[in-house]
Amino acid sequence: MVKRLINKLRGTIRKGILLATAGLVFNGCQLPEPNPYTTEAPTPTATSEPTPGPTPTPDTDYFDISGRLEDNENHGIGRQGVIKIYDASNPNIEDDLKTGDFSDVTPLTEISTDSNGYFSATLDKLNSELPDGIVARAKIGNESTQTSYVRTISFPQGDQSDVLIRAIPYPDFDGNGTPDNIAEFKQHVIETNSFQRKWDLDQFSKIKIFKYNGSDSFTDEQINNTINKIKDSENVEKFVNGKELDNYIEVVDGSPIEYWEDNCVYVVPNDNLTGGVGVAYTQEVPGRKLIRGKIEINPCATGTDNPVLTHEFGHIFAETGHAVILPSDKTIMLPTGNILLKPGVADIKETKLLYENTHNAGEDVEKVLGTGW
Repeated sequence: MVKRLINKLRGTIRKGILLATAGLVFNGCQLPEPNPYTTEAPTPTATSEPTPGPTPTPDTDYFDISGRLEDNENHGIGRQGVIKIYDASNPNIEDDLKTGDFSDVTPLTEISTDSNGYFSATLDKLNSELPDGIVARAKIGNESTQTSYVRTISFPQGDQSDVLIRAIPYPDFDGNGTPDNIAEFKQHVIETNSFQRKWDLDQFSKIKIFKYNGSDSFTDEQINNTINKIKDSENVEKFVNGKELDNYIEVVDGSPIEYWEDNCVYVVPNDNLTGGVGVAYTQEVPGRKLIRGKIEINPCATGTDNPVLTHEFGHIFAETGHAVILPSDKTIMLPTGNILLKPGVADIKETKLLYENTHNAGEDVEKVLGTGW
């Protein structure tokens, strides 16, 4: 009996061991029992990175300038020369433009033209760095020689192409091929037209010669003398840079009205002038543009051998003031003592300067007749 109990006990122990190990051992590792209250871990969410923007494009808009240098007396013919470019925003530029002395500023670049006057350059400066644009100063010649005054022109911000710069050649009044009267001619221009007043010749309409002015009158001969001087290409037409005036003349068989007409010049007889035998009046509008003119002249001063009428037309069209520094063989614009009967070499040169089409009314003399390089 004892033996049976022992065998039964052994069987019970064997079953317990099998039950204890069955389903709980995997690859020799004991697995934990499931916990009905365990919460599953959340699935990790990928972190969102910002999308990179486009790479900024570097500013490569460098300032470009190109064009041609000519002289103002020979259009269409290029002249070899040198051009300096300045930053217009330099605080010294404003005063330098008035004085013509640029020694206190350093140019951004210096350009030499080719033998035909053409030039082209790209500055080491962005357009965005030149908000006020540039100032160009040009001379005919080379770095060691100079045969013209310095022409100064301002340009707005942005590239400049097909630029035309016309410099004024030094005078050669003696006609020997050597510049002369350089300072004197500049002073002459300051004396006779410091504000650079000029007519818009495209708008100019008429020269009216009135036969009567109250009780004063011109004879037919005096009227013909006046007409011939106006139409003479070597006389009055020189004061309008060679513009032909033949078709602008009208003879009025009467007296002038009280007021003047726009874009018109009156010539009227006056026997009772005081202090002389001729006087000229002009009126201008803003911008130094002449718009009306009137000459009153003693009829006896219209003769072919009298310079008064030509002198007065000089006041009307080109030289509103009187000459002082140049002698009587160079100009007809002296207040007294004129010996020339037609415009002198200085008068002709000044008129070419004034009515050259890149020259604006009211420009500072220093911008067209600069002497400091």
